[in-house]
Amino acid sequence: RKTAMLIGIDLHRQLWATRPTDNYKFGFQWNVGEYAYQRANVEVRVQKNELERVEWADNAVTTDGTEPAGFEVPDQPNADDYYTIDGLFGVIQEAIESDPDRVSLGFDSIFGFPTSVIIEFLPGRDHEDVSFFAAQLVPITGPPR
Repeated sequence: RKTAMLIGIDLHRQLWATRPTDNYKFGFQWNVGEYAYQRANVEVRVQKNELERVEWADNAVTTDGTEPAGFEVPDQPNADDYYTIDGLFGVIQEAIESDPDRVSLGFDSIFGFPTSVIIEFLPGRDHEDVSFFAAQLVPITGPPR
C-alpha cells in the first residue's frame, strides 16, 4: 500500500514539474491546529519556486472564541508554517513514510499539485496528523525560471 501511494505521489510530482512557471500563488488552509488562526485560509505566493510571502486570505477566520484571554492573533501568518507546492509534496512523502493509519489524497488533474490531504496517525504515535486544502493556483508575474 505504501509503495503504491509513493508511486502515485511521484507521478503527480512529475506532472507538477511540467507547469509553465515557477511563479504562482495559491489558496491554502491547514485543517489541524489548536487555534483558529492556525487553520485560517491564507494566500501563499511563490517566486522562482521559493516562498515569497504568506498573507491572510480575504475570507480568513482567525478567531473563533476559543482563544485564551489576552491572546493576540498575529498580524500575518508565520511563513515558516507554510510551503511551496514542492514543499507540500515533501510533507506528504515524509508522512506516508512514517506509516500512517489513514490516508486520503487528492490532486489537481491538470498540474498535479495536492489539493486535499488527510494523513492520520493513531494517538500516541510520534507523528502528528497532516491535513490541508490547496486550491486556486494561478501563475503570477515574476522572473523567468
